[in-house]
Amino acid sequence: MRKVQGFTLIELLVTIVIVAVLVGLATPGMRNFIENTQIKSEAQRLASLLSLARSQAITDNQPMVVFGSFSGTALNIDVYDNSNDDATLTYEAGDTYVERSTGSQNQLDVGANAVVTDDNVILFDEKGRLDEGGGTAVVTFCNEENTSGRSVTVNIIGRVSIADLDNPAAECL
Repeated sequence: MRKVQGFTLIELLVTIVIVAVLVGLATPGMRNFIENTQIKSEAQRLASLLSLARSQAITDNQPMVVFGSFSGTALNIDVYDNSNDDATLTYEAGDTYVERSTGSQNQLDVGANAVVTDDNVILFDEKGRLDEGGGTAVVTFCNEENTSGRSVTVNIIGRVSIADLDNPAAECL
């Protein structure tokens, strides 16, 4: 009699159960990984555009505006000069775009301190300093549960920095 090779039904069921348990354990970790990657990516994108605006303000010796807006859940960021040097910081005739960046659709919560929330604008003067009445500008990126996040800070002299939030539950707006 020939011996039949293969797997028994019980062996296959045990294998399927083990795989299902492993997938169940890995799914929450993968979700956190994806959220953290989105947070880091968006914070880095904003920091890069803020640094570009500061550099361009110094180079061109004129104020630069960084304007944030939402299209659905995507954060769009525009960098443009304030050529006509008026009090209106929205883009208008006479201003020139330096960079326009469209974000990806994600489920991040974006908050900012009072310095930034005024028309969603951060303004650099012609010397590259933050032109926001003497304060620092802080923008936070958090996941929906406010369990993790990063902040992008522009200090009064215009330096841009990124940091993990120590207490996301309290710091996410």
